[in-house]
Amino acid sequence: AAGNMDIEALFKRDYPPEDSEIQQFVQHAITAKANGDVFSYQQLCDTIKGGGDGGQHQLALLRALTKCTASLTIKDHHSVVSVVLNNCWRGGESGVDAAEVFAVNCVSVNAELVPTCISALTKQFLEIPVSPPPQRSESQGGDEEKEVVLSHGVHRVLSRVIETFPTGSTTLLDQLKDRFPHKRRDLEMQRCFLENALQVLEYVPQILA
Repeated sequence: AAGNMDIEALFKRDYPPEDSEIQQFVQHAITAKANGDVFSYQQLCDTIKGGGDGGQHQLALLRALTKCTASLTIKDHHSVVSVVLNNCWRGGESGVDAAEVFAVNCVSVNAELVPTCISALTKQFLEIPVSPPPQRSESQGGDEEKEVVLSHGVHRVLSRVIETFPTGSTTLLDQLKDRFPHKRRDLEMQRCFLENALQVLEYVPQILA
């Protein structure tokens, strides 16, 4: 049964796993973690972190995990929520779409997960710029363009989280204060964070009230 199968065996065999097998594995991992068995859960987190197969394994697990959001608790599953929202961006537009559905489902069924989702999303403000660095703006392409697209994705997901759970704007303001880079941090990181913070004001203007 997939619930008892090593995740590597599931993805590395000669034929692709059925969606039902992936779903069974993910549900087993979530349930087992709540009961103190962390093996499958850790495999789930590690596979999402690693991406694998151009991100297809990651997306398959994320789609299955989205169907299990009602089973997630802050006590037992905080880490997998963070892992998803810290690593899903490598899947490009498909990753953003999957992250949006996952995050919205999480905050819809369990208010305890709102701070975890917002924390993971604002963490990206330190790493994914809204625009290319000035010194590279004339020749932007490749990585720079991809980062801009990813930044729009992060804000799209965050805006949907706040739209779904409006009082999360208070948590968002606290996270922005806590994550503000120290003056000794790299200038590019500070620029990156400030641009993202200003972008937030376009869809959560009430945090200035």
